[in-house]
Amino acid sequence: MKIHVLQTGYTKVPFGQFYGGLNGWIGNRAVWNMIFDKSHFINVPIHVYLIEHPHVGPILIDTGISMEQAREHKSYYKGIFGVTTDEDEYVLEDNMELTAQLDKLGYCPSDIQTVVLTHLHEDHVGELNRFSHARVMVPLKEWESRHDKVFGFRPIYYPPSYSSIKNWDFVSFTSGAFHSFDASQDLFGDGSLIFLPTPGHSKGHASLLVRTDEETHVFLTGDSLYTLRHLDFEHLCAFVPGPKKDFHIYLDTIKRIRELRKALPNMVIVPTHDHYDYQYKYVHRFFEDGILTEEERDQLLQYEASLFDQNGHLKPEAYPAFVSKDKQKGVGKVCSEVS
Repeated sequence: MKIHVLQTGYTKVPFGQFYGGLNGWIGNRAVWNMIFDKSHFINVPIHVYLIEHPHVGPILIDTGISMEQAREHKSYYKGIFGVTTDEDEYVLEDNMELTAQLDKLGYCPSDIQTVVLTHLHEDHVGELNRFSHARVMVPLKEWESRHDKVFGFRPIYYPPSYSSIKNWDFVSFTSGAFHSFDASQDLFGDGSLIFLPTPGHSKGHASLLVRTDEETHVFLTGDSLYTLRHLDFEHLCAFVPGPKKDFHIYLDTIKRIRELRKALPNMVIVPTHDHYDYQYKYVHRFFEDGILTEEERDQLLQYEASLFDQNGHLKPEAYPAFVSKDKQKGVGKVCSEVS
């Protein structure tokens, strides 16, 4: 089974959104900072995944962003969404557009009959309306929370991004426990794709475990882990905009991922927004043909191991630090001794 890693542009985010969860980016303050912190922006990649399943056919995991979001932001977003988001929030070059990348792999949108969504945030459903013909699988809890507001301030999801979908398949996680997870969903009944509930980033967020062969699993995190470094939740956390209990749910999810990591020692973790060399020099290159060899898998595992000490904590040289912004773009960088 092949997995293709497709980068669909970049999103501009505050440094604190990725790394400020232990420094006040929780609850009301997180919402406030998301809107008003304009001094610590960084650009991070957005990824989707095309899985070529031998029996089901091509399966798309998330859909990234669209040209309308990136280049027609003011006309695309209405109401509070237009006010609270920046016009240059997204960057999408022509060659990164999802349809262009599918074309390179020999597919067009009509070939995709199954789409799996980790959650409904904007940078994961931007191109979803191109697949109005498809079966779209999404966690039921995520769907039910789509009208929720954060402390009464703003809706979390933007309906026009997914309004044309007619064939929703709501996942309730009825396949029983799976290692460290109390519930799971074997999406196609063959053990090849296991959907796991990973709430915290959103109420119904889920991640996908893909078995590529008898020994290797690939864990597509969605936003349960922004980067590999977020495995060390004791010292590095992303923002959590909901009530404090949501922060503890987020921490519990990462604990379960770490336990799954121990149970499946050949599991490769692939975060959607990792902006370090791990993504660009390793993941992109190793998955270029869709096939992860044993040697490539081991190199990814070695990179991961190099970030942490024997207690699973980030080594000092791996900690992220914000570097002053580019004056023209208003965007800074994240640096550490281990890139």
